[in-house]
Amino acid sequence: MSPTEAVQLVRYIEGGCPSMRISENTPDVWYDDGLNEIPFDVALDAAKSIIRTSKYVSLNELLDECEAIERARRAAVRRAELERDDPERFAIESAKPEPWPTRDESEEETKRKARRKIFADSFAKAKIAREVPPADPRPEGTRMAEARAEVDRVRKAQQPAPETAS
Repeated sequence: MSPTEAVQLVRYIEGGCPSMRISENTPDVWYDDGLNEIPFDVALDAAKSIIRTSKYVSLNELLDECEAIERARRAAVRRAELERDDPERFAIESAKPEPWPTRDESEEETKRKARRKIFADSFAKAKIAREVPPADPRPEGTRMAEARAEVDRVRKAQQPAPETAS
């Protein structure tokens, strides 16, 4: 997922959960804390699923739902491959009750724990940042607006000047 898609996803979630408080930095934080590894279509499907059942969407819940969707999609692909490659075995396997996918579970569980630790660490850093007074007395929103204006100014300066017809 790209940063632009992360912004689109957070706006979709904000629309689906109007009582949820989302700051302008939420897409950046969510992107850095795990959305960058998730395909946009999977994350959007996960958000839709969570919005149907909940008033709020947490990043941890979104990542868990994404993993569940990806696991189900991988299982569907494995079933389709089995049906194509070995129809007799597919008939036998499909007659059995379907177990939970066991392939990659340990790897997925390791990734999930790592994401939760990163997510918890980001909360701890945010708490420390709130406790330490900022060096700049201006409000954070003002500093962010000034930083964005500076980035825009530098980008415009780096763009080549349009050629004029003589």
